[in-house]
Amino acid sequence: MYCKNCGAEISENSAFCPNCGAKVAVEQQPTNYEYNPYQQYSEPKRSGAKVWDVFAIIGFVVGIVSIASCWNPFGFSYSIYGIVLSALGKKSTSINHFGKAKTGLVLSIIATAISIIAYIIYLVLVYSGEFYYLFEDLYLYY
Repeated sequence: MYCKNCGAEISENSAFCPNCGAKVAVEQQPTNYEYNPYQQYSEPKRSGAKVWDVFAIIGFVVGIVSIASCWNPFGFSYSIYGIVLSALGKKSTSINHFGKAKTGLVLSIIATAISIIAYIIYLVLVYSGEFYYLFEDLYLYY
C-alpha cells in the first residue's frame, strides 16, 4: 500500500504514513448489500420453479371448478384432478403460488367429500324409488 499524500510505501495495518505523517484512509471493500427496512423480501427462485407455479395456478382453478360442480354426482373427477394438480403445485417456491395451491387443495378435498355424499344420496333415491316421486310432475308432462 502507498501513501496518497507523499507516495511512500506503508504497511497494510498502519494508520499514519511514517514518511509524511498523513493519516492513511482505510479503504473499505464496497458491499453490495444496503439495508432498507422498508424493502420487500424477495424469495430466491430455484430453477424449474415456473413449472410448479403453473401447477399451482391450474390446481387452484380446478379446485374452484370442482366446488362449482360438486353437486353433480359425476363431477367427482374434477376434484381428483384438483387434488393432484394442487399437490404438485405445493412444490412451488413462491408464497403466492403456494397459497393458491393450498387453497386449491382444500377446495378440491371439500368438493370430493360433497361429491361422494351427493352420489350416495343419488343412489339411495334411485334405488328406493323416491327419485321418481321427487320429479313426478316432470315425468307426467313428458
